[in-house]
Amino acid sequence: MDTTIKHLSGRQNVEPRRQQPETQKPPVVTGFSGRSVYAGVGSSSPQPTHSLIDPVGPDDSRLPPVCTSIANNPGTGLDSGDDLPATFERCLISLNQAYDTNFSELADTLSYFVPMSPPKAPCWKIFHEVIDMSSLESNSNQKLRELGQKIRQLYLDEYRVLVANNSYPRISELTVVLCLHFLEQKFILEPPESIQQSYVDISRSDNASTDCQHLLPAWVRKTFFEKLLSGIEKSGRADAGKKIKQFITENQSGLKNDMVLQQPATGHLKFSGLRYDDIPGTTIAKRYHRRLSDYSRDFSIDLRGLIEALGQTRSRNRPAFIRDPLEQAMKIVFGKTGKSELEPKNFFNNKLEPFRDRNARTLLKLIDCFRDQVAGEHGNGQGSKTMKDSLSTFLKDCCGNNTAIKQSLNKFFEKT
Repeated sequence: MDTTIKHLSGRQNVEPRRQQPETQKPPVVTGFSGRSVYAGVGSSSPQPTHSLIDPVGPDDSRLPPVCTSIANNPGTGLDSGDDLPATFERCLISLNQAYDTNFSELADTLSYFVPMSPPKAPCWKIFHEVIDMSSLESNSNQKLRELGQKIRQLYLDEYRVLVANNSYPRISELTVVLCLHFLEQKFILEPPESIQQSYVDISRSDNASTDCQHLLPAWVRKTFFEKLLSGIEKSGRADAGKKIKQFITENQSGLKNDMVLQQPATGHLKFSGLRYDDIPGTTIAKRYHRRLSDYSRDFSIDLRGLIEALGQTRSRNRPAFIRDPLEQAMKIVFGKTGKSELEPKNFFNNKLEPFRDRNARTLLKLIDCFRDQVAGEHGNGQGSKTMKDSLSTFLKDCCGNNTAIKQSLNKFFEKT
């Protein structure tokens, strides 16, 4: 096996870079409805609302709703327990229904404001308005800090790759979903101080928990759109700002009032229950789990750890001479097997594939290609060690002058 790997690694011809075709975009949206098409299904009349400024209770007593903590009840996710794949469509539908706001249409509209460079890109500015690392690093809530760091890293890993492939609809979906998920968790873990201080007497209401859950989602929605407008203003895209203001005005569930009042007035919203793992790209797709577990056991390799060690291997504004080790690996395998489906341009034809799925799929294919030869040359006794050593050597050789990924692989294999 070592001889084979050395032989394969000696094939250093790099495939010329190909210009990616521009993503076909749908027609520009002229109508701009702010209300979710899913809102109100199954109900004959709108839910009652209340305002922190001018609350109206069942007896018109003008007593404010009472808040109880819901920090331990962040939701159970989309159709909890199912095996359906994570998609942005499902995430957006969940957010549409919860916040009575058509975030699907909002994401679609944002995708038309194509960035010229990151400093002027609306989605880039919006994301960093919501995930402000300077304030996040000083936050005392460890869970929120960790979530913010994970979300920020995922965004950085995917953003420039998507820009390079003109995948602006995916960028806007990624931005909207990640920002709203972070704000949901922020308001669950850290309700606004004004709510915590003003509504501590839970004896005032028989529906204190319900009132609180209706109130905090309105804060999520209000804050999101404040950050959205602020980010667009910093990007200098007045055309985008005009469209978003129109969206806010045409929303039929109180968004315009929430934006002009000091505190939100809408009280019939709810949290989406969206989990971090429900968002595409945050974890490895379930369809790969069983084979990853089987191969990890059979060859004593922590493949999930190796997937994270590789990270995002695709171009992130790197010079052309810095290799993508996975493309180089499949180039070598294609040269040895001659199978057209293993040629990089065919094997990596999905430019929207999250890097964790891309890494998982590639590692599984490499093991498939090498395991029979390992078993034939070394039998069952030394197969695991040989596979691990060979995979380590092969991947590092494929890194070429990509020192960042090579160093990450060195650290990973030194620990195993």
